[in-house]
Amino acid sequence: MDVAMFDGESEWEKTLALKYDLNVTEEDLMRFDHYTGEDKQFLVSFVMRWRNMALDKTRASLQAAFQAILRKVKEVKYNEAMKERDDLQRKSLELLTNVPPGTRSEEDVEHLSSWLTKMKLGGEKLSHLEPGQVKNMSSMMDVRVLPANSLIFLQGDSGDYYYWVISGSVELYTSFTAAKELMLREKHKDRPRDEYSTIDVSELGNHIASMEDGAGFGELSIISDAKRSLSAATSCETVLGRFSKKTYNASIRSMHSDKMDTVRKIAILKGFKLFSSWPPSALSHLSYKMDIKEYAYNDKMVVGGSAIRDIYFVAEGEINLESKIRVEGTNVLDSVTFKSVQVATIHTGSILGDIETTVEKSKSWRVTAKVKSATAKVLRMEKEDFIHLVLNSPGDVGEKVKLGAEAVHQFRRERIRDAQRMKLKEKKVQVDKKNSESKTVENLRQRVQRASFEVGG
Repeated sequence: MDVAMFDGESEWEKTLALKYDLNVTEEDLMRFDHYTGEDKQFLVSFVMRWRNMALDKTRASLQAAFQAILRKVKEVKYNEAMKERDDLQRKSLELLTNVPPGTRSEEDVEHLSSWLTKMKLGGEKLSHLEPGQVKNMSSMMDVRVLPANSLIFLQGDSGDYYYWVISGSVELYTSFTAAKELMLREKHKDRPRDEYSTIDVSELGNHIASMEDGAGFGELSIISDAKRSLSAATSCETVLGRFSKKTYNASIRSMHSDKMDTVRKIAILKGFKLFSSWPPSALSHLSYKMDIKEYAYNDKMVVGGSAIRDIYFVAEGEINLESKIRVEGTNVLDSVTFKSVQVATIHTGSILGDIETTVEKSKSWRVTAKVKSATAKVLRMEKEDFIHLVLNSPGDVGEKVKLGAEAVHQFRRERIRDAQRMKLKEKKVQVDKKNSESKTVENLRQRVQRASFEVGG
């Protein structure tokens, strides 16, 4: 096909591919080896007819047919790209398993870097890293092919490595109590730390999460310099990449600035008396379900009457809780009024939403929460997660929350009743004053009438 056929009034043909498929270029359309004989015949016929403008009525059908060919081109390009990627990954994994970290040549590192820049780790493209960081990963990365039920690390181990699931699946588990963690570690105390042994995963406790292709895990222990808060084991044959703490800090840590929030959240949770007995694994899991939210003076955190979607743990600041109370009239002819009154002030260590969830079983807020201090910081989590992870957690935490909520609820009800009595008393005083003024005016009117009668008489 002559490229010149796309010139002049045929500009529409040149842009059609771009319009319907950004991955198909004019160069692709020129590659007739992609097409069948019928495709070639159609393309020639399509261009010639469009140039003549003789069959304008067939535009819609021609477009549909042309799009079908474009889809075929895209499929061919996709298959070619996947084959190229698979070949690159196969050669890269062979190199990683056969040449130990730190002994790879410059050629090896260049090859591995070209592969890594096409991959994702923890949902982030590695191409976003600096070239030097990718080369460092390529030089120092360790790869193992593990069978199903291979133990990667135990809860309580030191955090020496960061892991990357290249293919396969890794399951994360937790033992919520310190006693169970000690029993587990005692049973497997003689296992080799740099080797992977098989294990009965039912020993590892409660299942927390699954790490699939491309996922990364283990960074929190490195960032916070703490023991492992979870146990990890494979659920099928898994190709697992491993990076030392030094390599992680030099190359990958920049991708995980958001993980520092998790460390901050765990530190905040430790300040709550409610969670003082929780092991690090439980706090870590809880923190994943929370986000840190900051407010300024007079900001409304929640509004009375709105749906309850989140529960708030106050980390810093003071928050006033206001409720609208119903004030009846002093007699049956008076209208009912609603007044907003302050029923409580909550501080650091308090929970907002526990009463509505545990005692009142309400779907909407009964109070409006306004920040009283210059700023306030809270941990926010969804109501369903609060019920599942806090109220229904092992131990007596859920019961403590319910008992505390009942006590505070009773206090709030007393405050509301006191406020209602006060408002009713104030209203009665106003009514009495108004009645007194009306009586005075009426007496004055009657005196004026009598005086006028006497003068007229």
